[in-house]
Amino acid sequence: MSARRQTTFTSEEYANAYPEGIERHYWTLARNHYVARLLRWAPGSGDLVLDIGCGRGLTVEYLREHGFDCRGCELSDVAIPAHRQAYCASSSDAFALPEKLRGRVGAILLLDVLEHLEDPAGFLDQCVTTFPALRSLVVMVPARMELWSNYDEYYGHKTRFDLPSLHALVAREGLKVAEIGYFFHALYPLLRLLKAFRCRREIRNSAPRRMFVHRFLARGLVADGFLPSRWYGSSIAAILHRVPEDRSPGSRSRCP
Repeated sequence: MSARRQTTFTSEEYANAYPEGIERHYWTLARNHYVARLLRWAPGSGDLVLDIGCGRGLTVEYLREHGFDCRGCELSDVAIPAHRQAYCASSSDAFALPEKLRGRVGAILLLDVLEHLEDPAGFLDQCVTTFPALRSLVVMVPARMELWSNYDEYYGHKTRFDLPSLHALVAREGLKVAEIGYFFHALYPLLRLLKAFRCRREIRNSAPRRMFVHRFLARGLVADGFLPSRWYGSSIAAILHRVPEDRSPGSRSRCP
């Protein structure tokens, strides 16, 4: 299996994960709200925001509608809707973007990306070294291995994180963990029940038919964000600040 295949979706997986209208699903609505809220706390979000692994550009479109200068790149050869192609690109390697564009990126989004990677630590290191103006990263990952299911296997997850394991991964040279915690607390007991009864999760997402129901559920998930962040949830979010390199005369050089 190629390295590219290990980090990208097939056309079938994209069709199942992102059917038309999925942007109106309660989970997508709530997650987009969380992303925007975290970005407002993140240094560099007033500059160019880059969503690495943007899929079909749902979150990028939402953020642009809410005042962020956001672009997206997706490694897979996914069909991005025509109205998003001006600011989202498929078959696009973030680390191979034009130097001028990379020099404008102040914040990076890694939304459900790290769990797919063979070397997430190396990927984070490359983010720091490739984007010279980078000030922060916003990271979201699936949480709690006790929730592991056929859904994770189908979509190529390597793991589900907990707070210690994600903190150990992201607390690296050049980065500082500013915020970290669980969210989507209400989904945790529901997914535990599915596991307890050995129910298989539906891998094909469906666009909502009753929008008022999904808006109501999304508001409920957003409201549970006021619960303590150490309470278990189905996902984890973190804000990472880039630590400026100390170039003062008394600092120790990294060179031998």
